[in-house]
Amino acid sequence: KAYVDEHQRTIVDGKPFFPFGMYYAIPLKRDRAAFEIYAQGPFNAILPYFHADRKDFDAFEEKGLKGLFACAQRWVTSPRGIRNGLKDEAEAEAVFRREIEAVRDHPAFLGYNTADESPLTYLPGETWAYNLIRKFDPDHPAWSVCADFSNVRGFLPAYDIVGTDPYPVSRHPMRHVTDGVNAAVSSTLGRRCIWQVSQAFSWEWENAKAYKGAHFPSEQEFRNMFWQNIVGGAKGLFLFMYDGLRKHPESFEANWKALCNAGFEVKKMMPVLLSADPA
Repeated sequence: KAYVDEHQRTIVDGKPFFPFGMYYAIPLKRDRAAFEIYAQGPFNAILPYFHADRKDFDAFEEKGLKGLFACAQRWVTSPRGIRNGLKDEAEAEAVFRREIEAVRDHPAFLGYNTADESPLTYLPGETWAYNLIRKFDPDHPAWSVCADFSNVRGFLPAYDIVGTDPYPVSRHPMRHVTDGVNAAVSSTLGRRCIWQVSQAFSWEWENAKAYKGAHFPSEQEFRNMFWQNIVGGAKGLFLFMYDGLRKHPESFEANWKALCNAGFEVKKMMPVLLSADPA
């Protein structure tokens, strides 16, 4: 069981938990070696951007990781919330119920990623999907991520936990991170748990022509992003994304080291980050 307490901390099996992980789109059965490297990092969580089954969650549990179910990628890609050729809401509900029931009782299961940078026109579909989760699994939270900071308040009916994903390196001033976490906190009046998303890619990887010369975050830039988010009120951190690092083997070792060095500093401070005592 996982829920959010009065201090906006995530509670898992009765204990405070600060989720720290990455978006991960490499199916484990396709590249187990990549997962083994990931598991040696500073993380206690993972957001699989593939259809993770119980065997995958078994692997997460073996490595001490809590996993999310990315229904943002499987369920909601239209304002109505129906995708993958499903003919109507009744058929969609049956499919989604089956997927929820397949993972909800796994000990490594943390919750649902219900929306990822959706436009506000998707609110009816996102709310419909969120209500299905509440109906079939009231024991795990739903997390939404907003790229447009102004959408945080608009999506309030569709999540338990929210975050923004400011990606400043080579594109914006670094204070863009604080702008993002401040928007998440203020738009929810400090009454929702915040899991923020940090940059773990180079903008040049996304668009080589538009962002020529952009760079992957340095260790110091990772440290800067992590602690801006934490100081701003984040109670969890995820990074986008592991796959990009793996697609650039010539720089993977150096990039992974920079990320992990900054990440292990966060991990070391987990007892402080989880404390409800005033500073």
